[in-house]
Amino acid sequence: PVTRAKLEAVIDALDLPDAPIEEIPAEAPVAVVATAPEVDHEQQQALIDELGAEQFDELLAAFTADANELIAEARAHGVDDTAVRALHTLKGMARTLGLSHIGDLACAAELACRGGAHPDLADLVAAVDASQAPAKAAA
Repeated sequence: PVTRAKLEAVIDALDLPDAPIEEIPAEAPVAVVATAPEVDHEQQQALIDELGAEQFDELLAAFTADANELIAEARAHGVDDTAVRALHTLKGMARTLGLSHIGDLACAAELACRGGAHPDLADLVAAVDASQAPAKAAA
């Protein structure tokens, strides 16, 4: 089975450079807004072509639980390095699975934490929860 640890190892092995970090004033809470499409269908198809539909479905099925754990971890740690790492991992997981909207929300929250601000994670939680509806409908 695919686990969060295995997915993190694959993402870490890619050795992608982090995007430049913009300074964000330390005001709480910071609204987290995404502008990208909800789903990157090309990314999802590339993953299906690489892994197969069954393994892709397993990744999607595990995503919500893993994402909720990462969000809880970020909330528990405020704006420290652990929170930043949790949101960074969530961003990578979501973008790898083609869940652009969630990836962008996680990215904005990560940047807010890096800037010392407490992000409002309500939209991120709602997007993660909503991400399971299409997966369940397709099953």
